[in-house]
Amino acid sequence: NIARHPASMVEELKGVVHGLEGEKRALEGQKAAAEAEVSLLTSQVALSQEATITVESDLRCSLAAQQDSKTAFDSELAALRGERDALSASLLEVRGERDALR
Repeated sequence: NIARHPASMVEELKGVVHGLEGEKRALEGQKAAAEAEVSLLTSQVALSQEATITVESDLRCSLAAQQDSKTAFDSELAALRGERDALSASLLEVRGERDALR
């Protein structure tokens, strides 16, 4: 039977080869799409990492500025307390002098 129809078998094999070539092209297209997606995701990860670094840097700067502000506030508060204590002492002194004059 094979000897009688070699041409039909050749055509059938050509069809199989053509189908396999089509599948190969489809797989190559899928591979290219997957590689493009990986490239896109890699870029997105890099951008996300850069954004994270920027946010962390901004937060550190903000925290440092807040700490500087707190230090300045604490210094000013200590100075005001010192002035208050000095005024209280002066007031006591003036009251003492007043009471002595009575």
